[in-house]
Amino acid sequence: MNNDVLYIVGQIVTYGGGTFAICYFALRTLGLRWLDEKFKKRLLDFEQQQKLEFQHYQFEINKLFNRINKVQRKEFVVLPKAWKKLQLAYGVLCDMTSPFQYDPDLNRMNSPELDEFLKKTELFDFQKEELVKSSNKLNYYKEKIFFVRHKKVGDLIIDFHNYIILNKIFLQKDMFELFSEIDGRLNEANMISYHLGTGGTLDHDHKGQLSNRIETLQPVINNLEALIQTRLHFEEAD
Repeated sequence: MNNDVLYIVGQIVTYGGGTFAICYFALRTLGLRWLDEKFKKRLLDFEQQQKLEFQHYQFEINKLFNRINKVQRKEFVVLPKAWKKLQLAYGVLCDMTSPFQYDPDLNRMNSPELDEFLKKTELFDFQKEELVKSSNKLNYYKEKIFFVRHKKVGDLIIDFHNYIILNKIFLQKDMFELFSEIDGRLNEANMISYHLGTGGTLDHDHKGQLSNRIETLQPVINNLEALIQTRLHFEEAD
């Protein structure tokens, strides 16, 4: 294009005024064409640059949403499991400290009845053998079953505690605080039950005190349940 312009300029210089108008028109036409080509090229470059930037931002946004989705999917796995572990620990502790427990009269059972009972009990095998030989089978049972149940509760509380600590990053701050409060109070109640039952049993009054203490957790558990249901969008599942 530059050679064309130089040629036209040369022609103007050679032939002078008569052809000036024609040459001016030609120069103007070529100049506009050159500008148009430059504009198109810059527009194409600009569009290409915008396309590349858009692809980059789209990639970053998709990557961010993928991370968010992974965290949410993990959260939807963690919350039901944490809730289940809480309920298991809470339920067994309530059962162990309930003042309305039924103690079977093992001393009056005949051999078949005692054998059937021992099949369902949580005592270890060696304890079952010792119970059969014991002169006071009921006292032996109450003493041994207390520690068996206490250990079971302790194991469930530890399992619940470890789970919420290991998955803390997937729990919202308000949920983790409620989980932690419940965890601490369950463990406290379990330790109190152990000290009160040092002799192997909890008497009726101690069970009543512990039961009342544990029941104060129910409003906290209810608040946590409402938060979990909101987080899991239970209202949208109806």
